[in-house]
Amino acid sequence: MRHMKKLIYFLLLMVATAFASNEEKVLHIFGPSYISEHSYNVRYYMAVSGNLNGNPIDHHWECTDLNGNPLNYIQTSVWNYDVFLDIGDQPFILNARLRYTEHVTHEEKYIYASYVVNVGEPLFTLTKVSTIRDGEWDQYGKKHIYFNLDGDGMATDSNIEVQDFLVGDKTYLDDELLPLTISHTPSTMNVDYVLLRAIMPNHIRLCRSHLEYGIRHYKSIAAQGQTTDIYCGANFNKGNIFDCNLYLESVAIGSGHVRLGIGHKNDTNYFDCIADINYGSCADIHGRQPNRNERSSLKSSFQALIDCEYSVVDDWTDEYMMYQNNNYNAPAYAVDPSWSVIGFPFKVFESGYGTTANPIVYSNGLYCTSYEAFEGASEFYRSTIWPINLYSSHFIGDSIVLFYGGLLAARRSDSGNGNIGNMFIMKLENSFFLNHNGKDFFDYYTEHPINSYTPVKYAPILEEE
Repeated sequence: MRHMKKLIYFLLLMVATAFASNEEKVLHIFGPSYISEHSYNVRYYMAVSGNLNGNPIDHHWECTDLNGNPLNYIQTSVWNYDVFLDIGDQPFILNARLRYTEHVTHEEKYIYASYVVNVGEPLFTLTKVSTIRDGEWDQYGKKHIYFNLDGDGMATDSNIEVQDFLVGDKTYLDDELLPLTISHTPSTMNVDYVLLRAIMPNHIRLCRSHLEYGIRHYKSIAAQGQTTDIYCGANFNKGNIFDCNLYLESVAIGSGHVRLGIGHKNDTNYFDCIADINYGSCADIHGRQPNRNERSSLKSSFQALIDCEYSVVDDWTDEYMMYQNNNYNAPAYAVDPSWSVIGFPFKVFESGYGTTANPIVYSNGLYCTSYEAFEGASEFYRSTIWPINLYSSHFIGDSIVLFYGGLLAARRSDSGNGNIGNMFIMKLENSFFLNHNGKDFFDYYTEHPINSYTPVKYAPILEEE
């Protein structure tokens, strides 16, 4: 039975071959039939369907306008089976000819094909421009992007965690990469062979994604601080530039414009602008980025933390900052970071230490006090014994200290050069300080109070609600 099946398959194949041998030979041209003007290095090729019944001798191409006048679009040899064109701004006719010697007779014969290519001017539109925090910080036409300094990704060639902006070829979609999409109309027009010119500011680079050996990569195609001509038909760029996500990545703190437009291969002065986007980058650069274990622990303990908006500090130059131990805690640091009141670090508890007459006591080798000794947390933070010059204000921007509830409190930090406002620093129970966006913490702990009986207000006005 198996041999019978093989015989049937063989007979069917012979019949199909016989029909093919009688099929009329036709020369075809393959390539874009509707293409953007000023496309270049566009490949067209010829192929025969049916039975040629001969051996090819040579191929030949010519290009004319619609009236038959020659055009110099062809940039490679006209004697190959394929040809590469630099296209102008008008439609054209591509003519192909195949010369061959016929079997048996050995006569030279020809077959011909003509291909009409429509050329037009596409309309490019910026259809997606992303910004961080849903545009919360955007104003006066400036959008915001994170300086991608966190290490929540992984280097492509190792398991060593590095700051993400140092990884030039990512195999993951980093959450700090902001998508940007350029769409075009008419959608049926081929735009894969035009020149995209990217003029990048000093702090942002342009990236795109592509599959390479089954792995998706995210890689820069226009470096920061440079003007880059991107040929859209080259290798992995083809099909990965228009009508799909490109990505912006900030590699430094700064402000400037991302300018994207269409250029011409032979005219360096030509620039048809598609987008001119004003971006400012921001990140907490006050301290260092936490390692993987520290990040996991911090994000678990503090739900309000946002990547790139916090850092840890453990390398203090001031002598009083070098006590990285449990001799003092967040409330003590918030009200008196240099321990000027008693000259030594001290620790604050909610109750059990000190009295209103003698608020600071020495117990078990530590200087201690408590909210109870000040008749509550509000009076503790407003006490005039602390050298912080508190004043009444309803604005977080005026606050020197923020009180989140319980024993969580923070003091304004000097970190404005990262372009994030309202940064505060909090002493943690372990060996470092947490620099963070105080407004995010305040908003979070207002919604999720640590102790329902504890007032959660800006420290200068800690009245009960």
